[in-house]
Amino acid sequence: MNNRSFLITGAGSGFGRATALKLASDGARLALGDVNLATATETAELARKAGGEALAVALDVTQERTPGRGIQQRRRARTDRADG
Repeated sequence: MNNRSFLITGAGSGFGRATALKLASDGARLALGDVNLATATETAELARKAGGEALAVALDVTQERTPGRGIQQRRRARTDRADG
């Protein structure tokens, strides 16, 4: 997964966190979104320890505008594409 980029919603816990940690252990670049920025940040820290690059973003997929902000933040963090 080196050099592959992913935006994961619900990354603060459960399946989102598990997916993030698996991809991170494979060397992926991650933008980790969750309505709870604190838990997304915890996941980002765990993902970095697992070997990936990770950025936590506040993301509420029920609000039309917030997914775009998460993507913009990810691009600013040197990732300009999403592979999944």
